[in-house]
Amino acid sequence: MAALLLVGCNSILGIDPPTHDPVCGTAEALCGGRCIDVWTDPANCGGCASECTGGTCANGLCKLTDDPLIVADGIGRCMYVADDAIYVGTAQMPGKIVRLPKSGGSLETIAAGENQPHDVAWVAPYVYWSTPPAIRRLKLGNTSIETLATPSSPTSALTVDEGSIYWASWDASIWRANLDGTNPTLLKASGVDDLLILANDGANLFFAAPVETTIAYVPKSGGGVTTVATESTVSLAISGPSLFWSRLDGSIATSSVPSGEGITSIVENEDSPADVVADATHVYWVDLGASPGAVGTIVRANHDGTQRVVLASGLNRPRCLAVDPTSVYWLTDDGALWKRGK
Repeated sequence: MAALLLVGCNSILGIDPPTHDPVCGTAEALCGGRCIDVWTDPANCGGCASECTGGTCANGLCKLTDDPLIVADGIGRCMYVADDAIYVGTAQMPGKIVRLPKSGGSLETIAAGENQPHDVAWVAPYVYWSTPPAIRRLKLGNTSIETLATPSSPTSALTVDEGSIYWASWDASIWRANLDGTNPTLLKASGVDDLLILANDGANLFFAAPVETTIAYVPKSGGGVTTVATESTVSLAISGPSLFWSRLDGSIATSSVPSGEGITSIVENEDSPADVVADATHVYWVDLGASPGAVGTIVRANHDGTQRVVLASGLNRPRCLAVDPTSVYWLTDDGALWKRGK
């Protein structure tokens, strides 16, 4: 009777009776007051409001497409995530450049008949890529592909900014040219044949030469080479004042840029870290597992290595890791393109 009177008084006073959030299951999250299965719901995949935009949700990960045409060869940065679309260089012979709108839609081949295209980049309105023995670009919406350069030594890395394109060749030389390919300029002379990896901090081009066990940089405007570290790596990333790289001993290292001071191992005891990328707060990498053919994982940590989190596991040889402000993207060996919210 007292409870009935209390409810009646609340109604008279304009006070709603107390409510309680539902108790959600193991694979569920409370989204908008409802329990949602975030392992399978494409509108809340892996978390509330994490949309798959045209893809499916499996185990909390967005599978954007499983078209086998987008299997990449793993050379360089074979995927670029732009503001409105994802661009991938495929490994088929002949290869292709494909585009998938981030808003959802069909996979579109924008350039076909390419020779193992890799190091895909985007500066509106052009997509750029390396396809030995050429560096090429295509204006979105056009069909005429421009060849910007044909280096005498095949390219091993390519990066682009708002004013120039930069590439490294297998002869260990590094070049700069205008966005239309004019005015090619040698920034670093050739040396021991090596697979150089490039990273751009705005003023300098950092490069890794695994054979020569060197991490160094050269100013984009030209100048001498400065060595940062004497060690071997297959992956470089820059965010703000920090350079990150994977080590063969299973660690992730960092130093300041451009000085290279304060080299520190921030993560240790990974099996086979590779494909390091970074944003303003976190560093991400692929761990390829302890043995060939092992399943891989996608891992995230703070810039200082704390709060290590496995974002995805049990993956079929993940590669071509990329990030945008909200999500992490990667490809797997079965031809699938995946996304997970950060």
